[in-house]
Amino acid sequence: MRKGKRKVIKGLVILLFLILFAAGGILVLFHFRPDWRFRAADLVEGWFDSVDMEKTEYKEEELESHAVADLKREDTLLLINVDYPLKTDYVADIVYYKDTDVEMAEEATEAFSELSAAVKEETGDTLYIRDSYRSLEEQEAVYQEQPEVAAIPGSSEHMTGLALDVYVSQFAGYGFLKSEAGQFVNRDCWKYGFIIRYPQFRKSDTDIPYEPWHIRYVGIPHAEIIMGNDLVLEEYIESLEIGSFYSSCGYIITRQSGDTVKVPKGLTEITVSSDNMGNWIVTGKPE
Repeated sequence: MRKGKRKVIKGLVILLFLILFAAGGILVLFHFRPDWRFRAADLVEGWFDSVDMEKTEYKEEELESHAVADLKREDTLLLINVDYPLKTDYVADIVYYKDTDVEMAEEATEAFSELSAAVKEETGDTLYIRDSYRSLEEQEAVYQEQPEVAAIPGSSEHMTGLALDVYVSQFAGYGFLKSEAGQFVNRDCWKYGFIIRYPQFRKSDTDIPYEPWHIRYVGIPHAEIIMGNDLVLEEYIESLEIGSFYSSCGYIITRQSGDTVKVPKGLTEITVSSDNMGNWIVTGKPE
């Protein structure tokens, strides 16, 4: 065998050994890092999961008009970021959660109670809230202290009370995913109307790095659609064409503008939310 050929074979053997060694090292790391295992599985599942959302056409006689002011208002679909800060006259509907001093949006209280109960039942852990509602003054103070990581005042979801930073004993921040509770919340929070607002590898879409502890209430069925289709809130709202109707998860969803909106006749449980972009997102259940 020629010397040159032997070198090539030797090089290939060494390369194969290095590949196997690296693979073995990764497997060992994955064994000791449940958060890495979860993130990898979550990423793969995101490629295959999907929730059907079909555009639905209605004839004019099948629709009826409603003044937005006459509909049940639940601003759970506000898009809040640097490009779309909260209006200066925005006032959050804030209440104390149960018998605690934790402030959050009233719309999120029952959903969080159900999520907490599920976490306790499934994992035995108690789900705590590290951060919830912040007033404009509080957000300004946080931004002054940590301008490199805190949101610019007016662009933080915490100012709505719809965003909650959660943890369990001994597992907070990125360590939250090392716990069964953290993985349960990241996997199943959509069942209770919450989303992981800043998912992994989506900073280019949200301008915020991955925050597995930051959950945002958007309500049902929107949470299922967003997480089931691996979307971020920006993508979901932009996907709703103005004036179109969509059917998904047993609900009808439409995004419209103006003081009056049109909805299918017979629609029940109608709610309307501002998208903070000058439009309304109407959600209801057909009879």
